[in-house]
Amino acid sequence: MKNKKWTLVVITAMIMLTITACNLPQASEAIDSALAPALNVTAAQEETTSESPEEDVAEVQEEVIISDLESEDTESLTESEVSDPAYAYQTDILLDDEVSDLIWMREEEKLARDVYLTLFEIWDLNIFKNIASSEQKHTDAVKTLLDAYELPDIVADDTVGVFANSELQKLYDDLVEKGSQSLAEALLVGGLIEELDILDLQEAIEKTEREDILQVYNNLLNGSYNHLQAFVSNYERQADESYSPQLMSIEVFEEAYSASPSRGRGTSNQP
Repeated sequence: MKNKKWTLVVITAMIMLTITACNLPQASEAIDSALAPALNVTAAQEETTSESPEEDVAEVQEEVIISDLESEDTESLTESEVSDPAYAYQTDILLDDEVSDLIWMREEEKLARDVYLTLFEIWDLNIFKNIASSEQKHTDAVKTLLDAYELPDIVADDTVGVFANSELQKLYDDLVEKGSQSLAEALLVGGLIEELDILDLQEAIEKTEREDILQVYNNLLNGSYNHLQAFVSNYERQADESYSPQLMSIEVFEEAYSASPSRGRGTSNQP
């Protein structure tokens, strides 16, 4: 195949030289134009064959498989899952909903991190610090997807409390104000954020069939189930009263609460 392509290039060049012998500058430009596509294709073929396919797949898959938080939030993937080509990024164009959901989730996970970091500074309760660390991994996971699909990152400024989305900016301000009133209110803020995350993730999951995006979203969802359980347990112990869902219906809340990987292990400040 390669020899046939070079034969075609040589024949093309000879014909063009014969036709344009009296006009050398134009002939030179025409030859360059004729040769460029073939040379580019050949160079691309040589570059592709010079790399190890196994190394390429392993490098991409290493970026794709993003486990959530710690082992408490979700089980690690097995080696067979890591090597499954289904987890490789798909490079075709995303649907509009998939793009908007990824951009939203990137900054919504930052919102959770920022609120928890701020509330930890106020109340010095480890649950806020621990879950803020998890939320950092969540927003980083979404950033990996944005990079893979060459989408713009809305988090141009990663400063705590600074948001590009005006809705999230207002939500941050309101939640910090609410959480500053008392420790019980701060724990309610944590519960509200996790309810919001769960609802948004469940909706986003329904709008994509891409294995890489689903892998990340489901890891984030498992983490949010665990975080919700932690905030609920700590609130009920602090306020000495039952937690009532703030955004979810009772049915959806009970399902999400029971889905927590840490259910049955007792209450803790650990996420």
